[in-house]
Amino acid sequence: MKDRFDCFVGIDWSGDKENWQKRLKIALARPGSHPPKLVGDRWSRTKAVHWIRGLVENQTALIGLDFAFGFPPCGIELNWEYAERMCCGDANFYGGKFFTVANASHSHLLNSRWVPRSQPFIAHLRTTERVAAETKGAAPQSIFNAVGAAQVGPSSISGMRALLHVRQNFAGKVSIWPFDELVAGRSA
Repeated sequence: MKDRFDCFVGIDWSGDKENWQKRLKIALARPGSHPPKLVGDRWSRTKAVHWIRGLVENQTALIGLDFAFGFPPCGIELNWEYAERMCCGDANFYGGKFFTVANASHSHLLNSRWVPRSQPFIAHLRTTERVAAETKGAAPQSIFNAVGAAQVGPSSISGMRALLHVRQNFAGKVSIWPFDELVAGRSA
């Protein structure tokens, strides 16, 4: 595994609605003992995805992204394609529209200031959030949360849109784990 990747990337993703994301940061590390270094400046989600494409064209990279890759079980079919259909009119992989459509099949799951609610919000959590909640001091949030400082929803929806783009356009270059099989010589 040590020699499998040419570099290691950590991306602190952002779901904000601006043209560029001031909190989106990318760190790059090479094998060895050197610490990771921040790369680039003034990232947008679109620019970050293009940067990933350039990186994986000539190198194998292990890339970590800070958002939820999927939805918790909630009784309706939700996936990356659904998120893309809800938000496809918004540039820069923005995911906010997912939280504004009052009559969508998922609207009853949302904690959103835009969607009126007839019943109280129920925190639908993925298994990883349920396990994390058992850690002292941890307060994981549902990806259906789009209110307040702890919201993770818009970031996760925008991330799912970006992953769908990567899957559809970087064929043979990137495996999206755990959904795709890890393949030697391919970034993950």
